[in-house]
Amino acid sequence: MKIAVTICAALVGLMIVEGVARVAAPAYSPSGRVAFTHLPDGTPIGPPGAVRRLAKNTGDYNVSVRFNSLGFRDSKSIQVSGADSVFVVGDSFAFGWGVEEPQRFSNVLEERLSRLVFNISSSGVDFDGYDHLLHYAEKNGARIGTLIVSVCMENDLRVYESDEPEPARLARVAGMKEYLTDHFAIYGLATAVVHRTPWLKDAAVRAGWLVPNLEAIAVSDTSEEAVKSSAGRLRRLVAGRRGWILIVPSRALWVGSDANRRQAARTHESFVRLLRRAGLQVVDVRPIFEQQESPLSLHFANDGHWNAAAHRIAGEALAHAMK
Repeated sequence: MKIAVTICAALVGLMIVEGVARVAAPAYSPSGRVAFTHLPDGTPIGPPGAVRRLAKNTGDYNVSVRFNSLGFRDSKSIQVSGADSVFVVGDSFAFGWGVEEPQRFSNVLEERLSRLVFNISSSGVDFDGYDHLLHYAEKNGARIGTLIVSVCMENDLRVYESDEPEPARLARVAGMKEYLTDHFAIYGLATAVVHRTPWLKDAAVRAGWLVPNLEAIAVSDTSEEAVKSSAGRLRRLVAGRRGWILIVPSRALWVGSDANRRQAARTHESFVRLLRRAGLQVVDVRPIFEQQESPLSLHFANDGHWNAAAHRIAGEALAHAMK
């Protein structure tokens, strides 16, 4: 009986703390968090017509995300697109993870080109997902004059004919974190406290509960087979369209051992070379990034995504090439 009372009291206490956390820290409330749903064919879209907050528990960003009626992060309706319109598709980099909508490279490009630029990107997708997003947009009235595909060199390259699943342990860990974030404000608030308290963060790293940002860089499959397969999949994606490819360089080019950086450079150069040989128009911002004092300064300190400065560079580079 005492055990049951103790458990009930603990649950009530947690419910009270959770309620207080949702009111005191709305950025971590599951109800206001950016989340994506998948249509029956696998197309990932945001909640249509909703406004959400996108906050990092380390404090790197806290921005507003507004979805249109189709679940895209774009203030315009794709039904006003025409033969001169530009469409951008990609993953969370192109989506503008961590920056306000006007700061994204697609918005910078629209301003520089004085043409309508529509962003139909989503998060957690690769070339197959981009294909779904394009078909979904066209089914709903998109007229794609020019297509820009944003390629993330950290996680887009793989053998596309393979359905090899993610290692079970990594999938379980990622799934648990996502579940806790989606359902409990106190989880987001607790992780924020850990990230912002040096001694707690150090203890979490030593215990293996937290992986430092630059040690957690996602690395695409760097095999020759993966590079060729990815280039082929990208050619099929762009086929029949006026297309441009924006290369999002991997941070592995600038961190880690010399051997790992050389490997990242070989993969980068090989992939870009294959695309250009296939006749694709490529905008590679790596040389521009490396002109900066530190390419890593163009990313958030505790998150691998681009900050506003990087988006501005990419938007201006695209505009220069397309003009």
